[in-house]
Amino acid sequence: MVIVSFLDGFKNWMATYEPTNMPPWSSSSPLLEILILSFPRDNVSVSTDIITTTINSFIPHLSSTVVLSVFTHSTTHTAFENVRNRFSSTNVTFHVDYDTHPEFTSGQYLHIAEAFRWSMERPLNSAEWVMLVEDDFPMCGGERGWDALRRVMQILERSRSQNKKPLYKQGGFVGTGGRYGVQLLTSLRTV
Repeated sequence: MVIVSFLDGFKNWMATYEPTNMPPWSSSSPLLEILILSFPRDNVSVSTDIITTTINSFIPHLSSTVVLSVFTHSTTHTAFENVRNRFSSTNVTFHVDYDTHPEFTSGQYLHIAEAFRWSMERPLNSAEWVMLVEDDFPMCGGERGWDALRRVMQILERSRSQNKKPLYKQGGFVGTGGRYGVQLLTSLRTV
């Protein structure tokens, strides 16, 4: 009975859907950077198609307040180069991080840390918020999917601390929850 009520309520919500806007933003730097992490796969052709699909899902939503970057910490990533060439006439930023860290174990943690470091150290384009996305994770749901992101951004902006100090950042986590649906804003933590 509860499931039926939930489904009926969801259908009613979908029928009365009204999109929201991104939060107001007056800074010259972007409000949101969508940062796609990419790492090589065995099949270059399939990998190129996967990354292309992900980038294409975000491009319609880019603006002066929402930017898109693709980052890799791999210096031998043919699919990344293919995609960089394919999108060379767009405003998507591509970055290969060539520095090495022999004292650390190479892997996903280092890749993420380097991506965040690169994103924050860009003086002109450092966004207020960074949305970390893997290269095989396109935005789905069309306008409604994008609207869900705008709603999360509204929540994050409302939660912003007014006592911002240097290097003070806030973060929110939104996960898909795999096959079980979306986990909406499961964490708001100061980092």
